[in-house]
Amino acid sequence: ILSAPTTELYAFAIHSEDKGLLELNHETPNEVEITFFGLTPDTIGQGAGRYLMHFALTQAWSRHPQRVWLH
Repeated sequence: ILSAPTTELYAFAIHSEDKGLLELNHETPNEVEITFFGLTPDTIGQGAGRYLMHFALTQAWSRHPQRVWLH
């Protein structure tokens, strides 16, 4: 799955230390699924989730799908 051309994988880092993960899947035409979205516990309450979700939605909608969803 990770090597599929329909999968986008991003690491979220703070000061070069990995703190989160984002995976987008656009296998289904006109749809983008936020497949994985997660942060380490020490980032909670610091705005990291808001930042990463904004990035996820910006990336997803940049493909002009009819639907973006999080399962």
